[in-house]
Amino acid sequence: DIIEEAFEKTVDEGKTSPLIGSRLHDFGFRGCTCVEQSVLGGVAHLLNFDGTDTMSAAFYAQFKLNGGTPVGQSIPATEHSVMTSWRTEQAAIENMIEHFGEGLFACVMDSYDYSAALREVLPVIREKKLGKGGFMVLRPDSGDPVEAVLEGLRVLAPPCAIVEYYRAVLALSCRAFIVRRALESLHRAACPGEPSPCGGPWRAFTVRRALESLHRAACPGEPSPCGVP
Repeated sequence: DIIEEAFEKTVDEGKTSPLIGSRLHDFGFRGCTCVEQSVLGGVAHLLNFDGTDTMSAAFYAQFKLNGGTPVGQSIPATEHSVMTSWRTEQAAIENMIEHFGEGLFACVMDSYDYSAALREVLPVIREKKLGKGGFMVLRPDSGDPVEAVLEGLRVLAPPCAIVEYYRAVLALSCRAFIVRRALESLHRAACPGEPSPCGGPWRAFTVRRALESLHRAACPGEPSPCGVP
């Protein structure tokens, strides 16, 4: 309901947008006590969303519940150990662009300094990224989740063209999205009344606060998928 409400306010297609299903991504396996727990929570998530990195749940839903038809989906993405194994963050991102730049991929941006990566690294790799034509997800992983998203959008706005949405909302036309996957809680917690399991600071009120902040900043809700740990 929270995500659909934001789409109704800020996106042309409203709650019929095909992007809604990918706006809350499941990263919950690492916080589970056993494989069975990951299946229970992960399959519950897949009732409402299609983005998941909980492979146990995706496998169970596909082969035990859905006759072999795939249910969950994900994208190529880096983690901190991947980014820091390269000589520089720029080199790590350029490697991702080279291999996955024509599609959708994600890079964590706070391995060293989130703000510096946004302001110093992105301008350097911009032309190479745009030349590939795909979509790059920029993932902050620390700090206040709402501020991290807004900072990313503020930094991205100047070099990107701005287009006016049907509902008089401004959106970034550059092909980059912002996602914030929180790590403060290792416990997977079911949120009563909410459509999916969630943990860490990305609880229901945080998701709502982030989407409302995007609306006030004249940005649509679609560029900011959230992750649940």
